[in-house]
Amino acid sequence: MATNSEVAHRWAQDDKKIRLVRSGRMSAEWCSFAGGEALVLYSYNTVIGAWISAPSGQRVVLISCAGCSGSTAGHINLARYALPREACVFEVYDPLPLTEEEHRGNVEGMLGKAAELLDRASRARTRGGEFRTDAELLFERTKAYIDAFGVNVSFRSELARILLPEAIRRWREENEKRREEDKKRRVGVERAERRAERKNLARWLRGEPIELQRISDEDGPYLRRTEFGGKVYIETSFGATVPWDEAVRLFRLALHFRSKSLTFKRKGSSVYVGVYTLSSVADDGGVVIGCHRIAWTRMESFARSLGALDEQQPSDELLTQNEPVDT
Repeated sequence: MATNSEVAHRWAQDDKKIRLVRSGRMSAEWCSFAGGEALVLYSYNTVIGAWISAPSGQRVVLISCAGCSGSTAGHINLARYALPREACVFEVYDPLPLTEEEHRGNVEGMLGKAAELLDRASRARTRGGEFRTDAELLFERTKAYIDAFGVNVSFRSELARILLPEAIRRWREENEKRREEDKKRRVGVERAERRAERKNLARWLRGEPIELQRISDEDGPYLRRTEFGGKVYIETSFGATVPWDEAVRLFRLALHFRSKSLTFKRKGSSVYVGVYTLSSVADDGGVVIGCHRIAWTRMESFARSLGALDEQQPSDELLTQNEPVDT
């Protein structure tokens, strides 16, 4: 006696030499009827699949999609996975339709399932696109089934054939409209956030005591001079502060490497600017320190705004500072 898997695989070959093969719960056998011969697959006594001939002579597979027990569903899966990739497969409610009426029932069942998917798509919050795609694929398979068996569908099915593409088109348009509306709404929110961000940045640069949400641009975080506790500091728009003297040493170091077109990258012992570790200096003077990547143009324009640019001279003094300076 064969196993369930062996029965499924032998049935999937559509081999006329196999007249009957069975396991304890599955069996496959050839049956003759008015429409020709079919290789039928059973789960217990229920037909779950069949190889049948279309009017054109093409062999096609019908697999049951009707509700069933857990064990029968397992048998259907065995059959589905055993089929060759090139097989023409339709999932229908009646896998052994012997009459025109049964074929029409399969068509109406497939269209009904597609309409149900479209209805779910119209109400879904996150999976609407997935349901619409499944409905479109099922509708295409339904048309292929009608063409394969020459089904003379009833008025109800004809109406469904006419309306279903229109419904798909309508849902596509509605979905596109929703996406455009969402996009406009997001753009509006982003613009409002950017306006508020620019206003907050302007206030921060004027010295007002407000907190920023890590504002930066292509030159890195913004810089400002601030005082507290009787000491002068340089503060970044990321919320970091370093003593004025430390910031001056960093500027002179950047100027040193820029003037000589050299680079620096931390190896071995750390170099500190305040309590932050200097990671690198580029040959154009840009620095990476802590989580800050600051371009030379940002440092230069800031020094110029303070009137301190001309008095600075290149120096690598900072490289000898191997201990953090507490702010």
